[in-house]
Amino acid sequence: MKRTSISVLQRPDQLYRRLDELSAFAAQHAHAEDRVFWFVQLVRWLRGSGNEKKGLRLRYLLGQLEQHREWRDTFATSVSQLVQSWDLEQLLAYGGIARDFHLAGAVGEWLSFRGLPVACNTSDPVQVLALAFDEKDVAWLSAAEVGKLAFALVDLDTRSGLERALDEAVVDVGNQLVAQAHSPNVRSLSRAARSPFSGLNGAIAEFLSKSAAERKPEAISGRIRQCLRLLEAHALELMGRGADLNTTFQLDRMAQQLKRLELLVQVRCNTSPEQLGNTCIAIIRSITRNTSGRRLFVRSTDLLRQNLIETAASVGHDYLNEEKSSWRAAFSAGAGGGALMAFATLIKYGLASLHLPVFYEGLLFSLNYAMIFCAAYLLHFTIATKLPAHTAAALAKSVQEPVGHRARLYAFVNIWRAMVRLQLAGLLGNLVIAVPLAYAIDRAAQQLLGRHVLDAHTAEHVLDSNTLLGPSVLYAALTGVFLWLSSLAGAAGDNWVRVTGLADRLATNVRVMRGVGTARARPFADWLSGRVGGLTGNAALGFMLGGIPAAFAIAQMPVEIRHVTVSASSFALAFAVGVGSASQLAFTAAGVAAIGVTNVTVSFALALQVALGSSARKGHGSARALVKIGISRWLRRTMPRVPLATPQDTAPIADLPG
Repeated sequence: MKRTSISVLQRPDQLYRRLDELSAFAAQHAHAEDRVFWFVQLVRWLRGSGNEKKGLRLRYLLGQLEQHREWRDTFATSVSQLVQSWDLEQLLAYGGIARDFHLAGAVGEWLSFRGLPVACNTSDPVQVLALAFDEKDVAWLSAAEVGKLAFALVDLDTRSGLERALDEAVVDVGNQLVAQAHSPNVRSLSRAARSPFSGLNGAIAEFLSKSAAERKPEAISGRIRQCLRLLEAHALELMGRGADLNTTFQLDRMAQQLKRLELLVQVRCNTSPEQLGNTCIAIIRSITRNTSGRRLFVRSTDLLRQNLIETAASVGHDYLNEEKSSWRAAFSAGAGGGALMAFATLIKYGLASLHLPVFYEGLLFSLNYAMIFCAAYLLHFTIATKLPAHTAAALAKSVQEPVGHRARLYAFVNIWRAMVRLQLAGLLGNLVIAVPLAYAIDRAAQQLLGRHVLDAHTAEHVLDSNTLLGPSVLYAALTGVFLWLSSLAGAAGDNWVRVTGLADRLATNVRVMRGVGTARARPFADWLSGRVGGLTGNAALGFMLGGIPAAFAIAQMPVEIRHVTVSASSFALAFAVGVGSASQLAFTAAGVAAIGVTNVTVSFALALQVALGSSARKGHGSARALVKIGISRWLRRTMPRVPLATPQDTAPIADLPG
């Protein structure tokens, strides 16, 4: 038979706007790229325009194939040839599921698909379906109609091959699941004497040994549910000990494979058009979602993100305990932090006076900030702008507890009150000490050295750069982002400590046991491992505040940072010089106040948004509503203070007054 070619050069895209054209130029006995291109154009025609009723063209195609026998024959030949060229076992077992066992491989697979054009000259069914469909197509795909179309267009030989591929895919998925369940990183999470994965291959073999009439999906689905429950237990174990990306990715991949196994078993027991259509749609949905980088990132980092939020919330709860969040304790800790920040500001201007190249100046600024922040942390002082990212996570945690709505609401309001008290007292302590101390040091320098810390030109620049009329608020917002990111860096450090078992490595390694002994090494190991997260977060903040503006300066982009304690101390030094008019000083003072509000608000909002978004994915859909109700009640001061251990009350949110 004469080969038919429908390459792009011979058949322009306009030829595929009508169904009769698709039938006339069906890729029978054509090259592989022609068959794939024709199929892509067929799906494009079925998709139609956004104004049409969903699935209208799919139903119209079924009707036309019944009326026009020649169309049905050409469509059936083309589709059957396309499907016969596919590795159906690969499609059923891997379609929409990452093929690699580790995250780096999945990211590489996604980058390859997104970064390079996908060839039509391929026999990979996953690539063909990813080319033809997008995620929105699932809305117009009807299971019954897709199944009928598949039965109409796929010949008997291809259906027989599909049944064999189904059996092979079931065995393949089962083998992979058992292998992954017994891999070291997953096996280490198991506390059960016997894993339900151990009997999975036996259950599959028994299922396939039976005749089609005797096969029951329940024989496998019960085992699958047990395996899914074990994966949930593994996830909880990771939450406690610290999550790493590869193990998180592998648990998610195993959950996807278990659901795929259940789908394949169901279609093997019931080959009706509707069940076949359901299977096709499920695989297409998985494939189109697997090409989304956002979904890959969200699913693969879910446990790690939960761990970071939980760690930040734990730090926030530590800050919010009754002893630390009292006005006196918070103000005292803030005063210590303010004193250190005043010295950090003086050191910064001392380094700036050296007029070093931008790179080295940024490095020294980073070290200055990092050392001051770490010193404040080790001395149990607080820098108030660092609190919101942690306390926001604690607030979000309070509305996620497995108790009734009223109990969560009371807990939220109590934590909110403590947070507001802690934040105000800490910020007040920072500024009340930092500003007078910076001013006093300048006066002392004038008396002892005969000059101010800042020269007149630098003082003028300080007033101009911090004024409310300039871009100070925008730079303060960027600093708020850094404050939030530093809290995540600190949480990541804590997570790393748990994942690596750092305390045991330090206290029980061979060299230590031979030398000082475990009993003497353990206190130091526990002390150091308990502070890695805090030191990491503070050092990260220091390098972001000092290094990122330097990086932008090297790129000749005018981006700076505005931290309220640094700006307030700088304002005090500039004020001591005696430059600037009264209005200029007033606008600068207002600018410093705006910087403080922006630092706190941005970091708090980001942390709360991420924590609440995470709670929604975990099924706490009422968390946002409870936050709004709690803040509203606090503003009206209608809720009395109550202990956190309030009895559960499962009344719906709509029934709660206010």
